[in-house]
Amino acid sequence: MTVDKSTQPIDTEAAILAAAEAEFIDKGFAGARTTAIAERAGVTHAMLHYYFRTKDKLFETILASKMKQMQRMIFGFIIDGDMPFMERISQGVKAHFDLVRRNASLPNFIINELRRDPERIGNMIRKNLGIFGDAESVMNEVSAAMQRELDLQAEAGVCRKMDAIMLLLDIVSLNVFVFVGMPMMDILFPAISKDIDAFLDRRCEENVEVILNRLKP
Repeated sequence: MTVDKSTQPIDTEAAILAAAEAEFIDKGFAGARTTAIAERAGVTHAMLHYYFRTKDKLFETILASKMKQMQRMIFGFIIDGDMPFMERISQGVKAHFDLVRRNASLPNFIINELRRDPERIGNMIRKNLGIFGDAESVMNEVSAAMQRELDLQAEAGVCRKMDAIMLLLDIVSLNVFVFVGMPMMDILFPAISKDIDAFLDRRCEENVEVILNRLKP
């Protein structure tokens, strides 16, 4: 069957990707079926195949999108931003928290998939980083750029001297744990669920404060 892509609504690809993400999170990569994804998206299986060919391609596209958003945050706020440094850090932590908040089920999904098939997921991550060159070299370049900025700010007395990788790990672990640990928090602190948005707003501000205090000279 031939599908004329030009006649399809412009949001067809977005609908398929949203359906695929939901199917992956519900069933896991192994349990997800492209027929079920097509049904969720309201398209034919032939149309899904035309846009993305395989389940692996769908997953890679979703993963690449999330990684690009993360990269934009790192460069846009921490390295290349025009705002004062500590404000850049504050905005970067908030932006990362909001990204995870919009994809709250994704951290547990990625963790589970890494445990189930670390080689496949690892290869996908390296492949997407490799768009910009060797994956290891790309990460080394990013961390080196962050380290130079941190060193400059430390010399100017704006922040304390700190390892860039440790700062990244601090930000990611603080923000991601909120969502990875949510099932346990619902058991231990059920009142949180009564106004989850207010709790997450407060948690975001707390995480920003922790990071800024960590950087104070």
